[in-house]
Amino acid sequence: GEIMALSLEAKKAVDEQVNAVANGAVSVGVAEYRGLNVGQMTNLRNAAMDADVSLRVVKNTLAKRALAETGCECITPVLSGPVILGFSQEDPGAVARVFSDFIKDNEALVVKGLGVSGEFIDADQLKLLVRSAQPVDISVQDAAAMGLKIFVSSEEAVESIATRLNEISKDAPKRALGPVHLILSHPELPGEVEIALKNSYPVNTQIKGAIKHIDGVLEVLEF
Repeated sequence: GEIMALSLEAKKAVDEQVNAVANGAVSVGVAEYRGLNVGQMTNLRNAAMDADVSLRVVKNTLAKRALAETGCECITPVLSGPVILGFSQEDPGAVARVFSDFIKDNEALVVKGLGVSGEFIDADQLKLLVRSAQPVDISVQDAAAMGLKIFVSSEEAVESIATRLNEISKDAPKRALGPVHLILSHPELPGEVEIALKNSYPVNTQIKGAIKHIDGVLEVLEF
């Protein structure tokens, strides 16, 4: 009887964990991993961690219970066979990206469907979204991206900023990209000169902080 009680406790704990993750998730994905070996599963987990996606392998009966009455409930019809669940708490497109990038090299992973903000997207729709010029995440993210206005007092600062931004954006994930405008105010100029950089850059608080410390930068504002 004790072992039974323990396994019930464990099930309940898993149930609560998954339920908590599902409650806070903006998107969820379901994929069948039957054909994956241990190495491939590790690669998938690492890719997910890099994208802030939490993966869970849960028995389907448990998963159905845990997802009931959450925004992820729309995926319950595809919970069958050995499936792995991916949850993203912030970026609605992250799960789709992790799964579709992984499939390029590992065809054994079969995506069964996604739920984004409570809407079910089946595997075929996902392929279309990934193939189309505007993947799910970019269209959602662009709306949320802010721009930066950087006030500078010297032309040298303009070059330093451009170099720094290129360095940062080389390694940064291509999401939440926003415009960057430099505003040069200089005693010899007849007023302020605004320069809009031609690329979009990943605009976030870390980048703001990095730019503030460049010599010649007066102020960094969001717009």
